[in-house]
Amino acid sequence: MNILITGVPGTGKTTVSIRLSKRLGYPVIHINDIVNEYHLFTRYDQKTQSKIVKMKELEDYLTNLLSDGNHIVEGHLGCDLDLPVDVVIVLRTHPRILYSRLKRRGYPTHKIEENIWAELLDYCVINSEERYDVVYEVNTTNKSVDHVVGEIIDLINRKRKPKHYDWSKYLESGINWRSPKRKDFFGHSTK
Repeated sequence: MNILITGVPGTGKTTVSIRLSKRLGYPVIHINDIVNEYHLFTRYDQKTQSKIVKMKELEDYLTNLLSDGNHIVEGHLGCDLDLPVDVVIVLRTHPRILYSRLKRRGYPTHKIEENIWAELLDYCVINSEERYDVVYEVNTTNKSVDHVVGEIIDLINRKRKPKHYDWSKYLESGINWRSPKRKDFFGHSTK
């Protein structure tokens, strides 16, 4: 069985995939490592602080790796690829917690905003559902890694009903990260 773990940065993909690997005995393929190791990008865009990834080449490389089955593929780009996987797990995290995690990691404001918007607008869920047959969401907010891994295994074994996590109510609360006179929707001063 090939399993894809995806979601926006900060949702716990790497940590969860490593722990799931230990439970299932499947090797983990980290998409970002493949991009870097095989130089599957054209350049680094200073403005967006992102690599411009050669998506078709990455998809072809990963498809070849997955041909013998029983892998865990991990990475936020997974939702934008068409890979031969049996199940996709989209990790979700409450926007307030995601904000704190990305801030602690030293992400620049524009990257935090970009990733919060992606989480609020279900970017990884929608893209995964367009590409894959079996997509489950798992909320990692305030849960231990072992608890999240247990939920994933239960979903794969159909011992748990799938859920959808909707953060859209936060869209109505006046998102403004840059206004010096307001607090953003996370309750943080934007000064």
